[in-house]
Amino acid sequence: MVTEVTSQSWGGRLMESLKNIVFGVVVFGLALWLLWWNEGNAVNEYRLLNEVKDSVETVSADSISPDYEGKVVHVTGEVLTQDILKDPLFEISVNSIRLQRSVKMFQWKESTDMKTRKNVGGGSESITEYSYQQVWSDKLIDSSKFKESDGHQNPSVMQPENWSDVAENLTMGSFSLSPEVIRNINFYEPYTFHQATLPENARLEDSVIKIGSNGSIPDIGDKQIRFRIVPQETLSVIAAQMGSELKPWLTPKGIKYFDVRSGNHSAEEMLEQAEAEVRFFTWFVRGGGWLLLTFGMVTVLKPLVVIGDVIPFIGNIIGGGILIFSLIICAVIALTTIAIAWIVTRPLVGLPLLAAAVGLLLFQWSRARANRSSRSSSVDV
Repeated sequence: MVTEVTSQSWGGRLMESLKNIVFGVVVFGLALWLLWWNEGNAVNEYRLLNEVKDSVETVSADSISPDYEGKVVHVTGEVLTQDILKDPLFEISVNSIRLQRSVKMFQWKESTDMKTRKNVGGGSESITEYSYQQVWSDKLIDSSKFKESDGHQNPSVMQPENWSDVAENLTMGSFSLSPEVIRNINFYEPYTFHQATLPENARLEDSVIKIGSNGSIPDIGDKQIRFRIVPQETLSVIAAQMGSELKPWLTPKGIKYFDVRSGNHSAEEMLEQAEAEVRFFTWFVRGGGWLLLTFGMVTVLKPLVVIGDVIPFIGNIIGGGILIFSLIICAVIALTTIAIAWIVTRPLVGLPLLAAAVGLLLFQWSRARANRSSRSSSVDV
């Protein structure tokens, strides 16, 4: 473990916090844009799914009807291929939709733990501890950038590398699948194999190729290689019927849409899952946007904390107050932004959100008023 201690004066901290005001304003603006974009994207996604829901027809995979030419269809069936996929290095071959080689190497990894301690007078001391662990990683870790590289050196290359291949000719009953649809068939599972062409210093154990030391404790540079496949299986597809091929459907507005899911699912089930994914993504970005707004506001107000840090506990109190204030005010701003975006398209969704923003603002105002009254009563006594 390596420990590094750095000090910064009160004046240096204040100047740095003042410079960061511009950064905070930029982050705040980007967060507002992200929230606005996210709501517009959600509206467009829901409209697209509703358009698909109104247009999709379920057809049999056994035959192709000219009645559905160019229309969006829902097809369920077993996806098959005659292609044989073969790993060029270990010569493992399989009749499947996809074959993937996954390589992990035993390496050193650096972890950083940083703590900041405030001193009387407004200065600060940063204590950074660098620790090192041995881990299996599927990416090459560059040990030359470690704080302490001596004794923690990793190999400079990772051979063999990760590799994958995909079948080019897939059929679902009477239909073939376009390359765009095939690229989204990623339902992997571990592949069990018992034979492989092994290089020197390699062995095969329980479908894992191990290269390096033969002991129970691995050495730096040892490798483990596993394989995964996407087997021939039953899939459900929503796409356009173009001749005998299933390919992305082009809506009247020029937007492409298709969906592929593992198993036997009705069109209604697939679209419900798609709507759930849109909801999750939308709420995830909303939460992220709110936190970004808060971070931007806290950064803009950070000079007040630094000024209070002349006496450390005063700065802590100011910092805590600024954080709570920023969380609430930014929640109001986020809700207002979301509400305005929805009022334009769906007022019944936007108006309750706007009411929630106003309610939260009133709560903050009444809380501040109560605090002022409490302080005033204390002074009178």
